[in-house]
Amino acid sequence: TTTVDSNGNVGDYSSLAVDTSNHVHICYFNLSNYNLKYATNASGSWVTTSIDNASYVGTNLLGVDNSGYVHISYYDWSSADLKYATNASGSWVTTTVDSNGNVGDYSSLAVNSSGYVYISYYDKTNGNLKYATNAPGSWVITVVDSDGDVGNYSSLAMDGSGYVHISYYDTTNYDLKYARSSIDTTKLTDTTAPKGTLNINITSKYTNNTAITLDLSATDIIGVTGYYISESSSTPAATDSGWTTIFTTPSYSASVSYTLSSGDGTKTVYAWYKDNEDNVSSAASDSIALDTTAP
Repeated sequence: TTTVDSNGNVGDYSSLAVDTSNHVHICYFNLSNYNLKYATNASGSWVTTSIDNASYVGTNLLGVDNSGYVHISYYDWSSADLKYATNASGSWVTTTVDSNGNVGDYSSLAVNSSGYVYISYYDKTNGNLKYATNAPGSWVITVVDSDGDVGNYSSLAMDGSGYVHISYYDTTNYDLKYARSSIDTTKLTDTTAPKGTLNINITSKYTNNTAITLDLSATDIIGVTGYYISESSSTPAATDSGWTTIFTTPSYSASVSYTLSSGDGTKTVYAWYKDNEDNVSSAASDSIALDTTAP
């Protein structure tokens, strides 16, 4: 056995990976200074580094890519954010991946052969299992499971075919759960836009309530990654705000709530779908007459 670091109260929440040259890489928490540290014996002896000196960071998961670069996902207790650190540029760079609520605890990370990162983690604010990847070129965040209080103690792995697998704990039902993604879209070229439909889930052609339900459905040869709903017929760009991100899947269907604009008359709702290559579908639409005025 070897003592790697004895400088203070160090070593909590450690995570380890071994690269293709059998060098060891470890990230861990420094309880004395409340920062994230990293140790490696790649030089022949142990060298330690402070990666993030924010006020309180820890609970982390480390992975090494095929080039020997290190990738770390971790929870920033002080800001309640999911953060990511890597030395892929030659020096350590830290990034806030998700700051929407109290997010990032119980993260798990995998790196594919192209160096893209995949992270599962817990959204404490909403009790959801979330997933983040930088495979499209920037971080994309998806809610994987929102059924009850789920997502604690997640573990993520990627298989040889590029599928992402996540195991996690369902606190509501005291169950072990499992999720599987579609194929890794970074390995394929997709020039074909998704095809989709939209139906207003009302049997009548009239409604007196602006709150309605939309039945959405779309397919893509690799994977649908998001949808956009509007009463405007103008096609949105894939980079516009207003897109709802979904867990990548070649066949998507869901019922979602929508609020019609005020004012009586015929209302037409449009839906567009996009894929990982930012191909945007043609518009799907449905109409209904809104009548909120009594005779």
